[in-house]
Order: sequence, then structure tokens, then C-alpha cells
Amino acid sequence: MPSFPFTTNSICDIAHAAGGSLNGLPCHLNADYERHAESGEGESMSFRYTHVMLIAQGTNIEDQYTGGTQVGGQDTVYIPSGAGGNATPFTVQFVETKAWNTPWAYLKVYLDRGTPPWPTKYL
Repeated sequence: MPSFPFTTNSICDIAHAAGGSLNGLPCHLNADYERHAESGEGESMSFRYTHVMLIAQGTNIEDQYTGGTQVGGQDTVYIPSGAGGNATPFTVQFVETKAWNTPWAYLKVYLDRGTPPWPTKYL
């Protein structure tokens, strides 16, 4: 189990747009809709985000952000892990490395929440 510079609060699954998935990954999910509304006003909908997730450095997660454009085909995160059709989907908007080149490096993933399955007890 990797050591994290943050407290995990959930477990997620990552479905790769190109096929395959990663399951049961510890993460920290935080709703950030207020910042989305404030800083996303001038951005196209393809760059807006509702949540931020922190996850271990080296996790295979892709955003498809290319030179200021979002070309589509980015990964989808499902929380909670293992919930099948009861998990909430999140589209990966952007991935960045934090604390680069240190033992505490991790990924900060900007997510846009999809429609949760209703009724739901998750998110």
C-alpha cells in the first residue's frame, strides 16, 4: 500500500477510454463546485470541473488535454469502487502532478461529475 501525503476518504475505479480499468484505488475526493462556478465562467464546458481527486503518483489516468483543447476520449472515474451501476461517474478533465520530484508526489485530478444513479446513497 503506497504512502500518501493526504488522507484518503474513498476508493475508486478508473475506466480507460481505450479499454481496460483499474479497480479499488484509494483516493481523496473533494467537491469543488464553488471554484468551478467562479473560475470556470469564461471556459468552455469541456474544461469545467465539479470535484478534485487526489491519487497516488504513477496511477494510470488520462485526461486527453492537448495544447489548450480537450479532444475527447478521456478516462472515467467511478466512486465508490465496486458499486457497479450504483457508482457515480466522473469525467477526467485534467491531471497534474503535485510535489513533483519529491517522495510526496501525487496526482491532482480535476473531475466533472456525471449524473449519479438515483436513488443513490453515494455523492
